[in-house]
Amino acid sequence: MKQFNTFNYKNEVNYWYDCIDKHGEDVYSYGPKYYVGLVIKKIMPFLKLPPTEKICMLGTHNCYSFALLEEFYGKDRCIGFDLKNPTNRSNIIEGSILDLNIDLIPPLSFCWNDLGNYKRNPFEKMYGQIVFANRIINGGVFIGRDSSNRARFPAEALMSEFNYKNETLQNFFIKNNISFDGIDESLLRSHLISFREI
Repeated sequence: MKQFNTFNYKNEVNYWYDCIDKHGEDVYSYGPKYYVGLVIKKIMPFLKLPPTEKICMLGTHNCYSFALLEEFYGKDRCIGFDLKNPTNRSNIIEGSILDLNIDLIPPLSFCWNDLGNYKRNPFEKMYGQIVFANRIINGGVFIGRDSSNRARFPAEALMSEFNYKNETLQNFFIKNNISFDGIDESLLRSHLISFREI
């Protein structure tokens, strides 16, 4: 029987860091034009997050988007998780999310799940969502793909079960009169912003 999870750390580091040309043109080398950074810049002023818990990003890559969180919330408050830490930040935990000691995850006010994708590494992405969504405190926010993902992971149902109120990022933008300039609206439609109510 073929093993469900065939994660190979060396192969994944090679793919995500040395083969960016295979990720699609819309990742823009995960820099200033990558949608995660564009969205973060626009929504941070509108998020009313609990004031002291950590701000988290799953999948920091070259840290452009993560740096935006650091600038807005402070470096000491931010924590990231990725296969590699090319910028040598002390607040990024390096390695496979599957090998992470769950005790290292602090209480969180915010988390964005940008781990890989549901086509290449669905198990890791789902695992990250389940584990980290449980670390968000009352009033905190979690952002990730919706249930239209390639693995058909039932994100809305999961988050509702964990006492989150879900809406699409597109709806959040409309409700807060945030400009869509520079962002593909289909990406906003396919992402949930979930608010925890315990």
